[in-house]
Amino acid sequence: MNIKDVTASVIDEIELFQQKYKQVLYARNTLVDKVSRYVLKQQGKQIRPAMVLLAAKLCGGVTESSYRAAIMVELLHSATLIHDDVVDGAEMRR
Repeated sequence: MNIKDVTASVIDEIELFQQKYKQVLYARNTLVDKVSRYVLKQQGKQIRPAMVLLAAKLCGGVTESSYRAAIMVELLHSATLIHDDVVDGAEMRR
């Protein structure tokens, strides 16, 4: 079993999550937008949002609140990675 097997039942929801996540990260400020685009490029397997959406589906269904929760979890994760890099004085993302 791999991640695609686990997330198969929420594949449509994950695609919608990705659209909503991009909308949330858009910024008119050039520096903020540059950082946001960098964060978007660094997306991994998106296991965290997939788990939020799977849990929501198990608990009655995916709603707008589910997408907001998935976005918040992913933003928090990204923020902790950036924070760690700043604290470590890293010149690039590990």
